[in-house]
Amino acid sequence: MCRPTLLVLALGLVLGLWRIGSVGLTDPSEGRYAEIAREMADSRDWLVPRLWGVVHLEKPPLAYWLGAAAIRIGGRTEWAVRLFPLLALLGTAILAAGIARRVAGAGASPLAAAAIMLAPYPLSVGPALLTDVFVLLGVTLFHHSALRHERKECPSAANVAALGLAIGFLAKGHTVFLFTLLPLLLTAPRRLRLLLRPGPLLCFLLPAVPWFVAIQMRYPEFLSTHAGKLADFVAEGEQHHRAPFYVYVATLALGVAPFTLGLVPGIRAIAPAERRVLLAWLLVPLAVLTAIRSRSWTYILPSVPPLAVLGAAGYAATDAAYRRRLRGGLCLGGGGIALLATILLPSESALGRAAPMALPLAIALCLGGAAILLWRGAPRGATAILLAFAVGAALVQAAAHFETPFKIHRRLAARIASELDPGRPLVAFDVVLPSLAFYLDRPVVTAGLHGRVGAEARLWGASPLYRPEARLEALFLMRPAPLIVLPRAALERVAPDHSPVLVEGDCCVIDAIGGPPRAP
Repeated sequence: MCRPTLLVLALGLVLGLWRIGSVGLTDPSEGRYAEIAREMADSRDWLVPRLWGVVHLEKPPLAYWLGAAAIRIGGRTEWAVRLFPLLALLGTAILAAGIARRVAGAGASPLAAAAIMLAPYPLSVGPALLTDVFVLLGVTLFHHSALRHERKECPSAANVAALGLAIGFLAKGHTVFLFTLLPLLLTAPRRLRLLLRPGPLLCFLLPAVPWFVAIQMRYPEFLSTHAGKLADFVAEGEQHHRAPFYVYVATLALGVAPFTLGLVPGIRAIAPAERRVLLAWLLVPLAVLTAIRSRSWTYILPSVPPLAVLGAAGYAATDAAYRRRLRGGLCLGGGGIALLATILLPSESALGRAAPMALPLAIALCLGGAAILLWRGAPRGATAILLAFAVGAALVQAAAHFETPFKIHRRLAARIASELDPGRPLVAFDVVLPSLAFYLDRPVVTAGLHGRVGAEARLWGASPLYRPEARLEALFLMRPAPLIVLPRAALERVAPDHSPVLVEGDCCVIDAIGGPPRAP
């Protein structure tokens, strides 16, 4: 691995470590996965995932297993649950750099790694405890190994490709096939033969199948229920994952910038056979996911590597004819100096309030400008890498500074633990805060909620920590009297005669000792 690629991976790792430690768990998705991992770690039941004590079989268990293992090793912290996702992102960057080196030359390797580790979209989603980053790793490992098998570089490459397929399958089930088998079936069907041997088949089946068999034996309706869910998902979509049809195009175009600017020259620079595979890997999932009605911006994450490789190839192809380093270096350095000036402004001004996120961006821009002026290698590629690092640093700092708009609730949990009676039961009413139980050392009863957890409870059994039928008036009759967490927007609607004892962000806490709310 060349020195520039190692430097990019080191920069990305530093930025990722900053990200996993500075930003709280984001509810509901990441908080839900972290809470399932916490309950798995506490119960030591590695077979059945549970959320609030409710059996939760919506996704395969890989993310829960890794999160629970990290909690057992490193404790109940954001660092622990996000460590394996960050390592998965790092592994993806190494594999993408290897693909870029094989199809576009050594100059494209550091750029492809930078597009995975430093671009805003993968940096935001990758180091988070979600299933998509493990699908990303499995898909990239599959295509990297399929390419090595095609070039006869390694006799065991077919087995490694099957292992990548198993990783993606254990992370998100059949979704992995959309990014692997279907693109190859349309562009390079001969590469699929690598899976039709006993060795690769065993490398896929042995890791991927046993959990599904064990769950099917314990819950005989598991497979039929999920087949029905899949049919409904394709036909109707999900209410909580509605988004415009262009969400995936916009996510890739803006979230992987500035590397998307090298896409067109990169397509021209790569040989036709590899170009077809990369474009199918990028465009086939994009078309399928756009066509279905349920759209979430994290779904398209496994299509970032082909875009990274094509963009890196484009920059590497145009850098040879580019000599105007001075302009780019002065522009970046001048922008950094201008941003540094905002820190000296009064804190009440709009720019002054932006100072916490301006500092890392300004430092990165200044260093980037100086590096470009001194770097005699590939100036356009260097500009793209350093600009991505600057934007990523500002993004991490902004997310850490402006927690409330991002619906991050670790501060609420910290205040509840320090300011309210630790012996009182806590009830989250009509608000989805899975991370609340993760951060607190006491159980949190969830009441008044429906949706996916309610559906799981009806299928596989209820839990005393989950009471979807409970009304606010009934919670005031609990003994001992609980502390009730609810949305601030709902306070006037459901309990107008109660003043909150604690307010944080978009949530508040009321004390049930004050008696039930009066009828309007």
